[in-house]
Amino acid sequence: MSREMAVVALGIWVIILPHLGVPHTWLVVITTLTGLAVIASGLYARAKALTGAARRSSHHPFVENAGADGVHEHTQGNG
Repeated sequence: MSREMAVVALGIWVIILPHLGVPHTWLVVITTLTGLAVIASGLYARAKALTGAARRSSHHPFVENAGADGVHEHTQGNG
């Protein structure tokens, strides 16, 4: 399951949880644990996105074609 789907599943769990009829003490503990899971998933997704953005910015798919000395040679064809 992807992190995005895990967050969606936890959101659905939070919506359904109050209607399950569990005792109040259990409800508080389960809600707290669910909230911690949402926070952990969010932090993990953010860290993954930031490292992915840094990795993408250091990679340049387009490279200038230059001679060995770094000077571009422009030639015009005759005719």
